[in-house]
Amino acid sequence: MNIFCLGINHRTAPIEVREKLWFSSTELPFVLSDLKEKHFRELVLVSTCNRTELYFVSEQITNNDSLWKILSAQKNVENDVHGSHFYLLTSLSAVKHLFGVTSGIDSMVLGDVQILNQMKEAFSLAQQNQATGLLLNRLFTTAFRVGKRARTETEIGEGAVSVSYAAAELASKIFEDLTKHTALLIGAGETGELTAKHLASRNLGNILISNRTRKRAEELAATLNGDVIDFEKLLEALDRVDIVISSVESPEYILKVKDIRQKMKTRGNRPLFINSLKHGTIRWK
Repeated sequence: MNIFCLGINHRTAPIEVREKLWFSSTELPFVLSDLKEKHFRELVLVSTCNRTELYFVSEQITNNDSLWKILSAQKNVENDVHGSHFYLLTSLSAVKHLFGVTSGIDSMVLGDVQILNQMKEAFSLAQQNQATGLLLNRLFTTAFRVGKRARTETEIGEGAVSVSYAAAELASKIFEDLTKHTALLIGAGETGELTAKHLASRNLGNILISNRTRKRAEELAATLNGDVIDFEKLLEALDRVDIVISSVESPEYILKVKDIRQKMKTRGNRPLFINSLKHGTIRWK
């Protein structure tokens, strides 16, 4: 038996390709079950906005080309992606890579504070679905210790870096004086809350919050002196905001390029900064 990592990430594929291999939390249990039954002795499937990685235990692989097709078939996108978008790591290389991911070294934002929790959630889900065994249980438990030590014994996480922080930082650079501008935050989960707090710390003029569950949006808006927008009225809000940051996962696109183009006309082509931190929010083509 050996340990492998088959993956696609921000270094190997553009966002429009990575989106095709993104698995939602509702899809993962079925995918884990199918892959374990048909292909792998043990497995953990990690899927975030910047990476989809399959860690698995199997016999020595002799046909690398078939592996990415096995994973792609789970989303029926074999004809939309290519083998060159993927990497396959074996044994010690796979282990080192996993340690780099949990430590935040391999993230788009160096030292990303969210990736460790995302990895823990992926591993927990695999355990709940009886997809892991002795090897991956020991490997991921060790990897989490490595990630924790990296943050407590080094300065890699100094400044609370994350994609949320980066989004707020970029918005503050695009709009010199944020006190004169309004932001629309789509999604009031953990990532959305972090983003909202980072924006508020930069003296944002006003923030509108929209969430599928209105109660959660109201709770977050109350802590930030913001306003709530019904999820069904997001397009209407584009006329009055300058910044749109989305942190929701959705099986269908919430905003489409034709809608944004139409809104730019009614806005008089005033600048609109849009940043999607999760998959399935904006369709650009």
